[in-house]
Amino acid sequence: MLELQRLAISAGLSVAVDFEYRAVPLFQQLEALLRAGAIGDPWLVTMDWLMGSRADASRPWSWYSQRSEGGGVLGALGTHAFDILQWLVGPCTALSASLRHGDSERPLPDGSGRQGRVDADDSALLGLELEGERGQRIPAQLALSSVTRQGRGCWLELALAARGPWCWQRNRSDYVHGFQLWQASWQRPVAAAGSGSKPRLRPNLGGWPDCAGGSPPPGPGADKCGGGTADAAGPGRGLPQPTLL
Repeated sequence: MLELQRLAISAGLSVAVDFEYRAVPLFQQLEALLRAGAIGDPWLVTMDWLMGSRADASRPWSWYSQRSEGGGVLGALGTHAFDILQWLVGPCTALSASLRHGDSERPLPDGSGRQGRVDADDSALLGLELEGERGQRIPAQLALSSVTRQGRGCWLELALAARGPWCWQRNRSDYVHGFQLWQASWQRPVAAAGSGSKPRLRPNLGGWPDCAGGSPPPGPGADKCGGGTADAAGPGRGLPQPTLL
């Protein structure tokens, strides 16, 4: 990030990291519940993000096919998943990962019929150890794929002593809209705690308009220009809170 900021300053540009899932209302509700201690502390985290954007083998070769250009599922989905887990639960202190790519070639976009080499991974399975607010170790499993046909979409499950919330999205044609928040309690049926079928995103522009108009920008990067924070009023404020079971 420091090198990226240095390049932005030297070029007179602004740069930020777009972690927009912090602006999804249901994620903000879940974060507010966790911070308030209303649903207890998580002791196990499972997250599946199984999409099919690259499942079609005829989809043309592009930068996404190249690991050296930042392509692959870790850059497309993994960065957002890491940010969500760190934001909701805590930082990652250890991990192990298994990665693979299915198609070794894709047709070049120039219509020549030639094939371009693919070396960017499109599936990943990771085991992580997260650090909770009190320093406790929390195991987590993360599965990512961009080649899963009719996958389950985004599914985040937190196992807690009191009740287990699930946050999931089956809308595979839209990566942001359609999230739902569910709760499970002992000897009670799973029930919806909130619906995100038509979410109202609450992005925090922060100082971005000023940064974008500055030359050189006063503070490029996610830490100064508001990228990566969800709500200027604070996480979850002004949002309907789910009823606890």
